[in-house]
Order: sequence, then C-alpha cells, then structure tokens
Amino acid sequence: MSGRRGQHRALPPAGPARRARRTGRLGRLALTLTIVFTALLSGGTLMFGASGFAGALVVGGALVTAAWHRLARTPGEEVRNAHADDAATAGADAAGPGAGGRNMSGRNMSDRGAGGGSGPYEQGRSPLPAQEADRSGGTGRTPSRDLVLRAPRPEFRPDGSSTGGSAHPEAEGPGSASGPARRPEPAPRPHPGTSPDTGIGAPAGPEPVPHERPRTEIEGFPVLATPSRAFHASWLLPEQPAPHGLVADRAELGGLVLRAASVIGPGHRALARPRQDAYRIGRDRSGDHLIVAVADGMSDSPHSDIGAQVAVSALVGAVREALDSGTDPESLARVQVFLAAAKQMYAAADARGWTADDVRAVAAVAVIPAAAEPGTARRVWLGAIADATAWRLEKGAWDRLIGDGKSGYDPSSVSSFLPHTPDLATYETVELRSGSALAVTTDGVGDALESGPTAREWFADRWAGPPEVGRFLMDVGFEQVQMQDDRTAVVVWCADEETA
Repeated sequence: MSGRRGQHRALPPAGPARRARRTGRLGRLALTLTIVFTALLSGGTLMFGASGFAGALVVGGALVTAAWHRLARTPGEEVRNAHADDAATAGADAAGPGAGGRNMSGRNMSDRGAGGGSGPYEQGRSPLPAQEADRSGGTGRTPSRDLVLRAPRPEFRPDGSSTGGSAHPEAEGPGSASGPARRPEPAPRPHPGTSPDTGIGAPAGPEPVPHERPRTEIEGFPVLATPSRAFHASWLLPEQPAPHGLVADRAELGGLVLRAASVIGPGHRALARPRQDAYRIGRDRSGDHLIVAVADGMSDSPHSDIGAQVAVSALVGAVREALDSGTDPESLARVQVFLAAAKQMYAAADARGWTADDVRAVAAVAVIPAAAEPGTARRVWLGAIADATAWRLEKGAWDRLIGDGKSGYDPSSVSSFLPHTPDLATYETVELRSGSALAVTTDGVGDALESGPTAREWFADRWAGPPEVGRFLMDVGFEQVQMQDDRTAVVVWCADEETA
C-alpha cells in the first residue's frame, strides 16, 4: 500500500495523460481480440467444417461480449479514479512539502466527506467507495477501513524513558520502511519456569493450570517407612467447631530453647473428627521455671478434645500458682496438681450438660529450671498419668523417663485417666544436662519412639538441635503405617554453655 502511493505522489497532475494511456490499452485489446477471433474461425472451419465454424462463432461471440462489458465498465471508473488522484496531487502541492499531519497521499482519512477537507471535497464531492478505489490498482480486495497510518505514539519504559519504538499497532518495525505496514503479532507468554531470554526449560504441551492440583495433596510430612491409606485421604472438617488441625510454637527462656507442635492424626482427619491432643506452655512470674503440659483425649470419649484442652490449662495453672507462692518444684503437692485438673474437667463437663466420661483424657506435665547452677545439671520435675510420656535425648540416644509403655492384649487401653483417677498419676525428678533435650509427648509420638531403633535414630538426628519451627511441625506430623493417632510433642533443649 505505501509503496504504490509513494510513486503516485512523485507524478505531476496528468489527467489527459491517463486518458491517452487508456486509449492505448483499448487498442491493444481490440487487436488481440481480432487475432484470436480470426484464428478460431479458421481453425474451426479447417478441422470440423460447418460445425467447427459454428462453434468458433459461438466462442468468439462470448469473447466479444466479455470484452464489450469490460470496455463499457472501465472508462467511467478510470475517469473517477483519475479525478481522485488529481485531487490528491493538487492537495499535496497546495500544502507544500512541509505540511504536517499527512501520510503518503497527502490527505488523512478523517478529511474525507463534505466540508471536511480541501480540493474537490470542499465542493461537496463525496469520497469514492473503498471497493472501487482499490480496484483502480487491480487488486479487487476490500481494503481496511483506515488506509492511512496515524502518527505513531512513542513507547515508554516503566521508569519513564523512551524505548525508541512505536506504540502504534500498525507501525512498521525497524528496517521495514519500504515494506507494507503489518500489525505485530502478540508474543507468547513464557512458561512460569522458563527463562524469558533463552526459552530453555519450557515443557512440551500446554501450560499447567495452577489450581489443578490433587485435592488430597499433603506435601511436607516425612514418611518413616510405608505411608498408610489414611495419610493420602482428604482432610475433612468436623461438623462442630473444633481445635485447629495443626498448631506450633517456639520460645526461649533463660538457657532453654523450646519447640512445640500438635498435628491431627490421619485416622481423625479422614473421619472428620477433631484433634483430641492438646499442649500448653507457661512460666512462673519470676521466669525461673518453664512449665510444659500435654494431654491426649480418649477416642471413646465424645468430647475428649475439650477435656484435653481443660486438662493442660489446669495443670499449667496449678503448677504456676504453687511456684509463685514460693513452693520449690520438688516440694509440690503432687496429687493436688492432677486433682486441680480433674476438678476443672468436672466443672467444664457439668457446665455443658455432659458427664465426666465425655471429657476423659491422659496427661503429662514438666517443670524445668530456666538456668542451671554452674557445673550442675538441671533438676526437672515430671508428672504423668497413663501413656503420656517424657523422654530425654542425650548423646543421640532416647530414654523414657515417665509414662506407661504399650503392652498387654490391647495396648491402646488404659486403666487410669482424668478426671476419674488423678491419684494414680506417677511422679519423677530427673536430671537434664547441658546439650541434652527433654521431649514431653502424647502416644502419637511416644509410640514411634517405642517402636524401634529406626524411628529413634530418625528423631535423634532431626532433633539433635532446635530446628526451624516449620520443619519441627512437619516432623511431628510424620507418617508411618498403622500409626493413625494425633501427634503432639514439646521439646526443650538445654542450650546454655556447660561450665566446669
């Protein structure tokens, strides 16, 4: 388009010259038709006689008719095209070489129409139809509505500097000034994991849809051996409001570093049951002691999740009250600590119209000095009922300090629990040296430590020092076949320097 109009602009007004060229073309056409018609008549007569003469006459008549229609149509169109081109050239000459806002032909499409431009258009002449204007060039195609490129707009970078390119959607690219204007094709979007410069790393096929991911996906939890089917099941939401499925904490007190986490087990989340484990951490008013409590609600108790929450709050509260009153940890009224928890569990059940059997749970509690005397180990007070346990990690080996191991025909059954038998709780005072760790756990983690050397070595390696709290949470949510219960662990590291 642009090359053809550029040639027209270089010619002077030449309406008579165009008519002379048309006359020459008509003469050549007439001579060609005469030769073809004579050849048809002669060949047909020689080869087929009278029938050949008749056939040649019919074909020749058709050619003459077609030529006549061509001659009858072309003059009027060429006269109108000549007027249009003459007007365009006159407008360009009148504007002069320095006129702005014009493209190639000397006029903008917005100038077309009565009273809207210069030259013949000011006299009320309407513009030519787009189809007829394009036929004058012999293409026979309907051009686009706007044949003239508007002035290109510059492109800008995000910082406001010019890129030197054009923002016009049909502007020609660099080095294509003599070629036709083409609309740039949009660049394909790069794959999220592909380098925009090299394209390396793009996978074959369509881009993956981000939201199309397995709905049972639970990435991050490590597998000790073989995962269970419940591990891959969906996490279902309990019908009634329930504790969070995952909780975690980190804290420091004196020379102690703490990580705590509780994760709903596969057996409960696959059946839309609440997490029945709970933990609570606290300190006395002076900050001399760290207090840790864990509880495990019994599965055959319909509201044991509430019972576990009440139990850990009551245990930490009872110990803190005794320490703040000046009682030494080793002189605690041991039975009174678990009895206080039992009383609050009874009260919570009664306030909700439940029985004591509806909130049954087992629990363990620990009191750890925040600092140790130089050259001495910490004296840690422990209390537990049933299979809530406490473990010491020292020099890569685990040692169960308190709590019942699993044994008997039904290892999951327990004979003591809160709130019914607080007097059956057991108590110990143990030493915790610098560099060692104490883990207070429910049976979801304690059973793994009891299961054998593989799990013990794995946990000893993972918890040789305080990990990041997120990784600790994933460790507590480990997967192992036939271990479906909730998992809770509060681990305390003695991180202060050991002195001679």
